[in-house]
Parts: sequence; C-alpha cells; structure tokens
Amino acid sequence: MADLVTPLTYRVGYQHHNQAAHDLRAYKADPPRREAQLRLTCLFWYFCLLHLGCMKDRLGITGFTHVAFVPSTKRVQA
Repeated sequence: MADLVTPLTYRVGYQHHNQAAHDLRAYKADPPRREAQLRLTCLFWYFCLLHLGCMKDRLGITGFTHVAFVPSTKRVQA
C-alpha cells in the first residue's frame, strides 16, 4: 500500500485543435503514432524539469520510489 499518492493529470480543455490535443488522440490510435508518444514523453519530461522539485518540497519527500502511468480507458481514432 502506498504511503503517499500524488496524481498528475494533463488536460487540454476545450481547444481540440492544438498539437497537444492531437497527440493525446494519436497515441491511442491503432497503431499508436510514435511521434505523438515521443512528444507526450517530452511534455512529461519538461514538466518534471520545471516542477518536480517544487512537488517534492511541497510533499516533504526527497524522491519517488515508484511512478505509474495510467492512460484513460477509451481508445480514440486519430
């Protein structure tokens, strides 16, 4: 059982005509779009670069033992 769980979500909002919205749909396509997966990975890396230190400070921890990605359950055609 986890001692602490910190969810992190990325939501585009109502603007469905931007690159991030396209990538969120395309990584679920069949077959998945590799370029979209790469851009979303970069987005997560950039978030970590900018905000991970603040998250750890706020949570009072020095690091994370586990990280899990839980995608939505619906597959969307790109």
